[in-house]
Amino acid sequence: MARYEVLVIGAGVTGLATALRLEERRILNIALSSSKNPDAGTRRASGLLPRAYVDNFTRFSHVFGEAGAGELWRVAARAHQSFLDFCGGRGVAVARNRHLRLLVGADELKEAGIAVGQLHGQGFDARLLDGLPGLELGKGVLGVQVDDAGAGGGVVLSVEELVAALGAAIAAPTLAAVKSLRTTGDGVFVEHVDGTKSEAEIVVLAQHLGIGELVPALKDAIVPIADQWGRYAIDRFDGDAALAGTVFSARHGHDWGAFVRPGEIILGGARYLRKWAGIEAETATVEPKVTKRLAEFAAASFPAVGVPRLIEAVPFRDVRPCDELPLIGPMYGEERLLVATGFLGCGLTLGFFAGECLAELIATGKSTYLPRRMWPERLRSLSDG
Repeated sequence: MARYEVLVIGAGVTGLATALRLEERRILNIALSSSKNPDAGTRRASGLLPRAYVDNFTRFSHVFGEAGAGELWRVAARAHQSFLDFCGGRGVAVARNRHLRLLVGADELKEAGIAVGQLHGQGFDARLLDGLPGLELGKGVLGVQVDDAGAGGGVVLSVEELVAALGAAIAAPTLAAVKSLRTTGDGVFVEHVDGTKSEAEIVVLAQHLGIGELVPALKDAIVPIADQWGRYAIDRFDGDAALAGTVFSARHGHDWGAFVRPGEIILGGARYLRKWAGIEAETATVEPKVTKRLAEFAAASFPAVGVPRLIEAVPFRDVRPCDELPLIGPMYGEERLLVATGFLGCGLTLGFFAGECLAELIATGKSTYLPRRMWPERLRSLSDG
């Protein structure tokens, strides 16, 4: 039986970042376990990165108050910058620009005004504009909220290039996917799908769709969601090269996209057209009505692009914690298990951040930047324990 100090379950950005930061802290007896969910994880990500969360500031301030929402916003900004620092240091090319919140309803416009005021109160740069110079907006767009305009709040990159850079930076071996695990006072005993077994002092659970299977106490707290995104060809128009890296979203992040390069955009979301909005879907499929709706959304928002033409559609499954807050930290009642999942549409940046925080927790027993409100202990009431 192979024995490790740390076994990281999941070989996406979260697992790879955890292994990277552990090795940098000279914790070298570690291993990764691959995922057994082919329609999930980093490799299905679009490569679109908003600096903050996809939904607006008021979504968080309503629940946690302005100070609490500000704390979560600072986490997102720190995660975004740390991720970009890694990309810059490892030669991962990024296209960096703005994050535009397109306001397509009177209620959303009113709420954006409140959000901008609250963001200013927490020390963030945010602006509410009637339009954008050099970029024609559709008649249905009543205004635009631009967050952290000077900080390059939108980023687009190649996920394949990112994964390759992370993989090249670590030495940890990759084992077969995990079938089951059992904790004792001496360690965590793991059975893999290929019949092999291993043991670890600590296990990091970064296989998002599999966490509920491996930790029954979290099964009802982590909700799978089917979604899709696609690459679309658009007509060229004056100034489109300057838009590369611009991320945009509407309807509280239910529709989203980014300008990738001249002649191409990414579009995703519209899962409100799926049965039960994709919630608890067992598989992810490409839905033609979603594909069509996303093209209509882009054409209505940016008339100059014409009607986008689908190049490739990618179905995927994500997970959301039941309370809509990222789940990062030690598992209650299971101090040898650490969890990271539910990143609210910011899986690349918050996943990288989660890996850094968990590595610090393992190495030092504490984390400098991880808010306690993200720990799994908040979900204790969902289990019998």
